[in-house]
Formats: sequence, structure tokens, C-alpha cells
Amino acid sequence: MDRSAANVRIGLLLGLLGVVCFSLTLPATRIAVPQLGAIVVALGRALVAAALAGGLLALRREPLPISHVRALIATGLGVVVGFPLFSAMALTTVPAIHGAVIVGFTPAATAVFATVRDRERPSLGFWIASALGLIAIVLFAEVQGAGALRPPDFLLLLAVASAAFGYVEGARVARDIGGWRTICWALVLTAPVLTIPVGLEVVRHGEPHASLPGWIGFAYVAIVSMFLGFFAWYAGLARGGTARVSQLQLLQLPLTVLWGILFLHESVGVGTIALACVVVASAAAAVRFRAGKERTTMLDRLPENFRNNEDVKYGMLRVVDIPSEATANVPWFNQTLTTVNEAVVRLGLFQGDFPWHKHVDQDEFFLVLEGEMSLDVEGREPVVLRQHEGYTVPKGTMHRPRSPQRSVVLMVESLGIVPTGTVTETPG
Repeated sequence: MDRSAANVRIGLLLGLLGVVCFSLTLPATRIAVPQLGAIVVALGRALVAAALAGGLLALRREPLPISHVRALIATGLGVVVGFPLFSAMALTTVPAIHGAVIVGFTPAATAVFATVRDRERPSLGFWIASALGLIAIVLFAEVQGAGALRPPDFLLLLAVASAAFGYVEGARVARDIGGWRTICWALVLTAPVLTIPVGLEVVRHGEPHASLPGWIGFAYVAIVSMFLGFFAWYAGLARGGTARVSQLQLLQLPLTVLWGILFLHESVGVGTIALACVVVASAAAAVRFRAGKERTTMLDRLPENFRNNEDVKYGMLRVVDIPSEATANVPWFNQTLTTVNEAVVRLGLFQGDFPWHKHVDQDEFFLVLEGEMSLDVEGREPVVLRQHEGYTVPKGTMHRPRSPQRSVVLMVESLGIVPTGTVTETPG
């Protein structure tokens, strides 16, 4: 199996692990909410996750990505505040399986939000599939509500909209700073505001009390759903490709239904199963219609032997042994050596052509230490860099490094940058 195929397989496994983690969220919430209340479960879990996220960021000395603060707050409003709060409020009165059917529309809603956000023009099939899914969940809610939508159904629809909005905003930030940093900073930035409603709730009702299952449910949504699950999910997206791995979200609805039956002993009628299948099918169609319009992912264009190590190897107050690093590895290789304030210093071993790409919000500096490399820059003549010559590519500029023979290159970039960049259409 070649390296790219192995990356896809690992990405799919990590994505599946993330989906399994998320699929237990509604059942765990349903157990905890009646005992602890919607505010404590929904927002209190975010405070626990924020403490874990803050500890991790501090341990790794991650600087705040100033240019992304607005988008991170928007991400937090969607996935840290909106979805947990609206879904918890709804689950005080409706079964977890009922919530799962409506929340199952999230993949399609995410595709719709992404389409609007990126100003795409999707096919008629995309809109038909999305509309059918929305009609299916409205019909389901009306049947369950004896002919009318109930307040919990509107809350679940708001939860879906919040999640879709948060996922799209988070994905845009994750392209530049990575998925785990995105969710960690979204948690940390929203936490100060959340302490107010949680504190008022505790003052009004006293110290929270719950049975062991109630506390287990709360611990699950705080540690797994709100924190660890995102690590597996974003790692899967990065390794396996967003368009491919995101399809696994469609498994979340049937898995949640299964957990509702096993752990909550909820009943499922034939009508519920039928409408759930319609929701899954419409979401699958909507996502696939949009994926068909998406541009090629960077993963599909990387050299098969590309290796990228983003963990800092040397750090502060250590001698950086560049000759040893260059001798011990073969192209294509990318190793983060150290950090300087809000920048990283990387060592790259090049040989052959790298795909066209760009870094949306970061400049990139190249300095050739050994050999010779060329830089194709959109709208300009190719630049040839020989030993000890450097060049800075501005943010948002499409470029392509090329090196007919092995070259050793030092790169300086913003901390949190995705080394492979993002790709649009190949120039020319």
C-alpha cells in the first residue's frame, strides 16, 4: 500500500472514531439534562472542555492567532454555545432518537452554509436534495407532534443551524491553524462569557446533584463530545481529505438511534426508520452533489512520499543540527525545527515538483541551504534560487516549489500554518 492510500485509510478510521464519539452525544445529554438542567449540561460542559483546551494550549505555548479571533468566536458561538444549548433544551422533553432524526440533517445544512459562505453555484440536484431532507424532518416532527411542530423541534432546527454555521467557520480557520487548535481556541475564547449563565444557574438552584449515570453523561459530553472527539474528527479530515471523510457523518444518525435503543430503551417505529432513511439519503445526495463541484483537495496532489512533521523538534535553548536532519532524511520531507515568537522555522528536503497551492493568511519565506530550487509564482516569471538565496511569497499567492535535484531549504512561516497550504484551480 502506498503512502497516500495509507493516509486515506488512517483518515477514514480517525473520522469514524470521531463520528462514534459524536453519535453518543444526544443519548448522554438526554441522561444528564433531567438531573442537572439544560444550562449546566450545555454550557458547563464547555467550561470543562475549555479548561482542558487551555491547559493543552499553555503546555504547547501556542500563541493566540490574532488574525483569526473573529472566526474562532463565530465557530464557538456555533459549536460550543448554540448546538449544545439548543439541543439540551430540546432533550428535556423529547427522546434522543427524535432529536437524532432532526439533527441528522446537519451534513446537508453544513453543505448549504458552505455553499452560501463560499458563494458557490451548486447544481439543481443539490438544492432538491437539501429541500427533500428538510421536508422529511418537518414531516417527521409534525407526525410526532400530532400535526404540528412543537417548541423542541424548533430548538433542534436551531441546533442544526448552529452546528452547520460553526462547522463551516471552523473549517475555514482550520485550513490555516489546524483543526485541534481551532476547537481549542474556540473553547477558550467563549469560556469567559459562559461562566455567567452557569454561575447564575448554580446560584439559583444550588450545587448540582445527579446520580452516577447523570454525572457519567455529563463527563462524556464535556470530555469526549466537546473535546477529544474533535481531535479524532479533524485529524481524520486532514489525513483522508474533507470531501471523503465528511461522508462518514451520515453514519451518526443510525448510530445514535442504536444507542438510544440500547442505553435509553427508547422505541422506534417503522415511520421513524423510514423518515430517518430519507434524511440520511437526502443528506448524502446534498453532500455528494457539492463534493462533485469542489476543487481537488491538496491531499490528492501531494507527492506519494511526502512526510510532514509539525511537532517542534528542538524548541528553545537547544542547538539545531540542520546537517544531521538533512542527512538522516530523504525528499519530500518537512520538519518543524523551532518557534520564534509567532513564527515557525522549518526544514524541507525537496526533489521534484510540489503541487500549486497558497496560504490564505500567511506569508512564506524560503532560503536555499543546499542545491537549487525554482519557484513558480502565479502571474510572474519563475524564480530560480541557488544556495544561500531566499524569496518571500506573499499570503494568498498561488505558488509551486520545484527542484530537479535534491535541495535543502529553510522556511519561515506563521505558527499554526498548514504546510501543504490549500489548493484552488491550477493556474494557466
